[in-house]
This record gives sequence, structure tokens and C-alpha cells, in this order.
Amino acid sequence: MKIRATDHFEFLSAKLCKKNRNLGSKIDDTIRLLASNPKHPSLRLHKIHTKPQDSCSISIDMKTRIIFILLVGIGNHDQVY
Repeated sequence: MKIRATDHFEFLSAKLCKKNRNLGSKIDDTIRLLASNPKHPSLRLHKIHTKPQDSCSISIDMKTRIIFILLVGIGNHDQVY
């Protein structure tokens, strides 16, 4: 899976990393894990209800979360089920 961050995410990430230098490597490791194994239990992936659409959340540590929208697949009925 390819993951791309928005400019806003990069801004917020840099701001958080200024306060906690160890957080940068944790963010990178978490995103790599999401790309390779989105169902890994340490991510604590779950759906959240946000506006205007539903999103997903994963955990970096017990205090820090990443919010994102996940597109899983596309195709005709037989291909996606």
C-alpha cells in the first residue's frame, strides 16, 4: 500500500516532533507498519465518525493518533467480495 501525507499532516507532524524528538521515528515506524500490515494489533486501527466523512485512527503511542481515510479496493461485485 502506498501512503501519502498531506501538507497539513506534515506541518502538524513537524510541530509535534519539535516538542518530542523521539516521536519522529515512531511516526515513521507506524506509517511503515500501516503500509505493510494494516491489521497489525499494535496499530489499534479503528473507524471513527468525523465530519464530513468517516475516517480511521491508528495509534503511534498511548497519547498520539493519526487520523486518515482508507480506500480499500475497487472493482465489480465479484472482484471486491
